[in-house]
Amino acid sequence: ENAFVSDGTLKIRAHREWYGGRRFTSAKLESRADWLYGKFHVRARLQKGTARGTWAANWMMPRESTYGRWPRSGEIDIMEHVGYDTGKIHGTVHTQAYHHSIGTQIGGSTRVDVKDWHTYTVEWRPDIMIFACDNRVYQIFRKESDDVSKWPFNQKFYVILNMAVGGNWGGQMGIDDGAFDGEGQIMEVDWVRVEQRKAAECESWCNDDFSGGKNQGRHCMPGDMAHLCGGCSFCGSRSPTPAPSATTPTTPTTTTPTTPTTPTTPTTPT
Repeated sequence: ENAFVSDGTLKIRAHREWYGGRRFTSAKLESRADWLYGKFHVRARLQKGTARGTWAANWMMPRESTYGRWPRSGEIDIMEHVGYDTGKIHGTVHTQAYHHSIGTQIGGSTRVDVKDWHTYTVEWRPDIMIFACDNRVYQIFRKESDDVSKWPFNQKFYVILNMAVGGNWGGQMGIDDGAFDGEGQIMEVDWVRVEQRKAAECESWCNDDFSGGKNQGRHCMPGDMAHLCGGCSFCGSRSPTPAPSATTPTTPTTTTPTTPTTPTTPTTPT
């Protein structure tokens, strides 16, 4: 009852009901596949999921804790939204050196109407992560060194979707219990897409754009991918067209859908 498909989309529902000694139930879905590098998209909306106490998240965790338990092996938050600050979405990384428990997490935010459909994206490469909403970049995180306390992102991660209730962030301003009655609070997901470039493809950097090209001022800096900047005058590559429909992925890519599991206990992302 907490995760289901209807009218062609996935619904993840948080609902007020007693279960296992807790007041609420929800669901956490994890992909069976995992990936090292790529462009990760989630098209989602919170049409009925912005009540105080909600904590919607599309995020990624490592399959193996190569460098130790959280946060040593890293976490990538593609999108997080808490109900008491409706409309503000966050893209964040957590590592041993940078995490919220010590107030050093590195992330960015932007405002959108979360009740509408949006495509939330992280572009993860060997030395940079770029966070975007509807192809508009709002946060960039760069590899500083080979120190794994700052960059543990050289191992496979899997995708997680969940709608939590409360927690140390979502519950900061309390929980509107009544909003979780009836249909409850729902995160709706149209699709999840993973794109990975073939090794032989051109690496389209924005170096010239940063120093005066036609995309100057559009977040282009050395190492940023051109397709999130509109095009690259350095190597001549053009960005692809806006995000395609779920049935028409860009070429060449490999697209791997997530396969959900549906536990009923509440979950709280870190």
